[in-house]
Amino acid sequence: MFNSVEEVKKWIKENRDNYPKEVGNAIDFLIEKSEVVRSDEFVGMEIKDFYCNGFFGRTYDLEGAIVVSNGSDWVNVRTRYGNLHTAHFTNGWETEMRSYMEEWTKEREL
Repeated sequence: MFNSVEEVKKWIKENRDNYPKEVGNAIDFLIEKSEVVRSDEFVGMEIKDFYCNGFFGRTYDLEGAIVVSNGSDWVNVRTRYGNLHTAHFTNGWETEMRSYMEEWTKEREL
């Protein structure tokens, strides 16, 4: 239905009073295309990587950790041993957060 974010924004502005269901669909499209990570988007995901590119510091026991909360530029995980660790995606790393989470939570080939 839409090809760009700008096209959707324009359509919402023009049609918000007449087509509430369609406007809702357009908003869903914007959310899907958004590069900004939503709060708790990753909650419940299991980390499959033991180190996570060093974003959690010098922690090497992250495999099996579960994401317990996240914001737009940080992630909290609880390890199998009950330890809580936080990764911060600042200084330009915010836009890479989603791709790192996808990488860290995918199954590893042996």
